[in-house]
Amino acid sequence: MVAATSSASDFNKVFGRRLNERAMELGMTGAKVARLAGINPKSFNNYINGERQPDTETLRAIAVALETSVDTLISAKPMLENRDSPTFLATQRITAACLNLTGEDMGFLAAIADAIHWRRRDERRKLPSIQSELVRVHELLLPAILYDCLPISLDTLQVGHQDESRWLNIELTFPKNVDANVVPEPLVRLAYEVLDKNPDTELEATASDQATFTSATLRVFLGT
Repeated sequence: MVAATSSASDFNKVFGRRLNERAMELGMTGAKVARLAGINPKSFNNYINGERQPDTETLRAIAVALETSVDTLISAKPMLENRDSPTFLATQRITAACLNLTGEDMGFLAAIADAIHWRRRDERRKLPSIQSELVRVHELLLPAILYDCLPISLDTLQVGHQDESRWLNIELTFPKNVDANVVPEPLVRLAYEVLDKNPDTELEATASDQATFTSATLRVFLGT
């Protein structure tokens, strides 16, 4: 019914609560709902407790037994309303904005959502500050460079200095017709806008013309 994702557990809990609430509205026991849906009572209890998800056919049978629709049971709106108003309002804004986005835009938006999820997971794991900053640079700056600067290739390398500072070298190549003299400043400006780092002490960029391409390096301070 729902793709297996890391948020499936939260969905199961909310979905189970909605099944239970609908059954109570109708004055029906779990056993009665299971009987009308033609499923094992234990299976229905698993759905109620958020331990499992029904397949599509079972979900339809449960919806009929509960005198409602599948859409009503799994609609995101009530689930978000069960959280808080700001979350629901933000989701409405995102939904409205998505109407004007292309498929490529939607994929980029989904990638941002995935990045936020992984960042929150890493925050819960309490990553060391340098690792946390490394994650942030990869999540925020690298996609921005790929979309805004359109390099041919992008590689990264974390390096350390004798003063114990750690930096991330972002190695880029551009087509030969890209002038090396105009590459560094936009890279630093973009990194400053995305990461809010000091362009004088935490960001460095260089570029040079090669035989068949233009190379550039953006160095980003991670911490000490």
